[in-house]
Amino acid sequence: MEAFDLKNFREKHTKLSQREFAAKLGVSQGTVGKIEAPNSTVKVSNKLLDKIAAKFNYDTEPYKSYNLDKGSVHDEHTIEIGEFEYKYYKLLEEKEALYNKLLELSGENKDLLKKIVVCAEEKNELLIEREQLNKKIETMSK
Repeated sequence: MEAFDLKNFREKHTKLSQREFAAKLGVSQGTVGKIEAPNSTVKVSNKLLDKIAAKFNYDTEPYKSYNLDKGSVHDEHTIEIGEFEYKYYKLLEEKEALYNKLLELSGENKDLLKKIVVCAEEKNELLIEREQLNKKIETMSK
């Protein structure tokens, strides 16, 4: 969709001068002049488009900034990934990386638990052995 041609609209649709047009919309003539200037990079704001729609009973909705980047319905084979889709895919990648790290840490955790169990069993065996030695010492000292 192309941008709203303010100068063409003002001259052909309203037949007003820049000053009259600006006054009717409640903006300065300088604002209108900057937008209409040749090779101007200043675009008609959504707010100004709303004023034009209200004052001149003209549908400006197709020219609003959120409608300008829409592709044709016939462009079914082109896919444009928007900012949110890009962020979504990045988050999915981060989620997968975190999941893989979790699996890795879970494996390490299992290994540590096995070592703890082995140490506990060894400690238990040492305690039993100590108990037996204490009993032998008691019987010998009697």
